[in-house]
Amino acid sequence: MKKHILSIILILVLTLIAYGNIFSNEFVWDDRIYLEENLVIRSLANTPTFFVTPTHGNLYRPLRSVLQAFVFSIWEFDVFGYHLNALLLHMIASVLVYVIVLKLFQKRKLALFTGILFAVHPIHTDRVTNMTAGFDLLGIVLMLAAFLAYLLYKESRKKIPLVISIVLFVLGLFSSEEAFMLPFLILLYELAFAKTTLMERARELAKHKALYVFPALLVLYLIIRIAVTGSLGRAAQYPAGTFSATIVITIKILAHYLGLLILPINLSLQRVVPVATSLFDPLVFISLLLLLALIAVAFWSRTRRPIIFFAIGWFFLTLVPFMNILPNFSLMEERYTYVASIGFCLLIAYAFTLAYQKKEWKIPTLVVFALVLILYTVGTMQRNAEWRDDITLWERTVITSPNSARAWDNLGQSYEALGRFDDALEAIDTSLTIDENNAFAHNNLGIVFAEKGLYNYSIAEFLIAIELEPNYARAYDHLGLAYLRLNDTDKAIAAFATAIQLEPGLYKAYNDLGTALVYTGEMDRAELAFQQALKINPRYEAAQKNLESLQRLKAKTQ
Repeated sequence: MKKHILSIILILVLTLIAYGNIFSNEFVWDDRIYLEENLVIRSLANTPTFFVTPTHGNLYRPLRSVLQAFVFSIWEFDVFGYHLNALLLHMIASVLVYVIVLKLFQKRKLALFTGILFAVHPIHTDRVTNMTAGFDLLGIVLMLAAFLAYLLYKESRKKIPLVISIVLFVLGLFSSEEAFMLPFLILLYELAFAKTTLMERARELAKHKALYVFPALLVLYLIIRIAVTGSLGRAAQYPAGTFSATIVITIKILAHYLGLLILPINLSLQRVVPVATSLFDPLVFISLLLLLALIAVAFWSRTRRPIIFFAIGWFFLTLVPFMNILPNFSLMEERYTYVASIGFCLLIAYAFTLAYQKKEWKIPTLVVFALVLILYTVGTMQRNAEWRDDITLWERTVITSPNSARAWDNLGQSYEALGRFDDALEAIDTSLTIDENNAFAHNNLGIVFAEKGLYNYSIAEFLIAIELEPNYARAYDHLGLAYLRLNDTDKAIAAFATAIQLEPGLYKAYNDLGTALVYTGEMDRAELAFQQALKINPRYEAAQKNLESLQRLKAKTQ
């Protein structure tokens, strides 16, 4: 027992060393949407709405929203609390990996090597260092805990661990999509270590009623999800255009994930995957051969070395939610490998364990493992520093992914926020050179033109953005501001009204509408607009100041 406690302490200490430099990092990228500007998480009283309303991006993760609201209730806009949340969840996940491997194989060194590799692997920075993604770790932790509880049930044959596993599974489903895979991971476990053939074991498992509970709950959850979000997939169409093209590219992506796990260098927030429509595309064909070879090794190992079968099976199964079988907005994200990396780390740890068992290889094995540990830890610390602020993050991203229109646009937006308008124009122009149909880039280009006083140019860009994305409420709001600068109040008011109609919670548009109505002398309507902005966001200082100024003006004229 003492050795296990020391192992857990070592994993926690190494995790803290690897991620100790994240606490000074600012809100960046999607932290703005999901945390800093997310009004619904500012009160735990909104908890019931989390279960009946999807979040930004058509996500349904109500318990994640509850956790976000809880963290906000303590820390508000202090980034320390959000980083602490992500780090603690990653620590818990790393310890769970250690305990699960220990419970499965009863080998402390194997469990320790796996837990350490998982804890410090640089590819996890997109989950842990990114504060928003850190909240998704809740569902992963719950799924891993549910899997561990199932192992305890199999060991003890008592109902309590099974009930705990079921409860944790349900909580995990309402936290993150990764929990979907628990029934399949349980099936993998049941098949991996059976002495009989796969078909014989499958027939045996079909008789166990307890195993039917997990898929039944998954189906029930999916029904609820569809009722709330209106669909199973997040996106309306496949990211590569068609299902077949998306699957072909996914073959290449799976091999790329494996490569990044082996050699985690040049990590990037945005990866552009070249289009491939045929299995005979050279990179696709080579990737397919590699994946088929892995699968063949897995099946060959099932009765000889079941650890290999289990590790490879875990890797593939936990990537299924991100293979775009149901359409997603993205083809490839490094954070998608978080759970899959457990299988990879187990496989590498197993290799180290086998080498360590040979007397003459003990010292060399420990030296090589220590070297890998140091390289991974340093890589994680360096990647953490790249998440320091928006400028640092996106300047790094356009180096690692120079063909990403989204990365260049986000860099331009970051420059604009700092008043570096010429740099912003250059970055956004690069984005539009890559993808001229990027509505967000046209909108951001319009903002920069407006900041430089070129309102006619800005109006043209906003109109292009709206043509590309007719429901783009914020483009309408910016269009209204440009009209207002040109003293065309009628068009400005119409644009603000359209923005509000498209996005009723856009409090800034209400404030801008109020400003336009002041110009036209419609003081009562303006007051109502400012009040509505504050009703949506009571902390909105611009509307508060405008309302106070208007009320003082009205008092003087009465």
